Amino acid sequence: MSRSINQAVMEGRLTQADAGLISAFIAERKITHGIGIKRGMKISAALTTVRRFVPQYTELTAPTLYYGIEQIYHADSDRGKPFSVHSQSDLISILKQFCFWLTENNEIEISENKIRAIKVPKGTPTRTAADILTCDEIQAMLETCMNSRDRAMFLIMYEGGLRVGEIGQMKWGDIKIDGTGLVINVTFKTGKPRYIRLVMSHTLLRRLRTSGRPVGCIPL
Repeated sequence: MSRSINQAVMEGRLTQADAGLISAFIAERKITHGIGIKRGMKISAALTTVRRFVPQYTELTAPTLYYGIEQIYHADSDRGKPFSVHSQSDLISILKQFCFWLTENNEIEISENKIRAIKVPKGTPTRTAADILTCDEIQAMLETCMNSRDRAMFLIMYEGGLRVGEIGQMKWGDIKIDGTGLVINVTFKTGKPRYIRLVMSHTLLRRLRTSGRPVGCIPL
């Protein structure tokens, strides 16, 4: 059982029965769907949040399930603000998957048709064109970097659309430099390899690699 689930039990946000079911569900998804650690943590957090709006999971009925989902649309998050459409979509989608699993394992008695009828809201983009950095802003940020390593990491993160965790875990062995640019390998979100070709970062990274920096399993 994960630390976050144990903490939720200690704080009274989950029962021991809830915790056992969530842990079993995540363990099965890791084997049958190949989800990674981050996805497992997201499922755990979502199902812990949803318990604010529904009874103990083994006591779910179609009416209490529907009522709980209705509450998600109108309730505030832990930050005191309404859930965004994206968050609503995540919570309801994960809850729907979990309910199918609970039914399949005879933990609840809700017909699959009732669960299948649940509509998951479509998430909306959390960024707009106005949020995209301009060329001048990118150049200004590069100029504030103190050394070539920082400049290379910033440009890789920007060009590849990487998360902070992805660039933070990147090692020299995850990068292949060739004649047309470079290819990076990231697995941070799903645990599955994702290959991204970059061009803008090529010169900076090649210069950094030939300046005596180690390679292989050593971080950038």
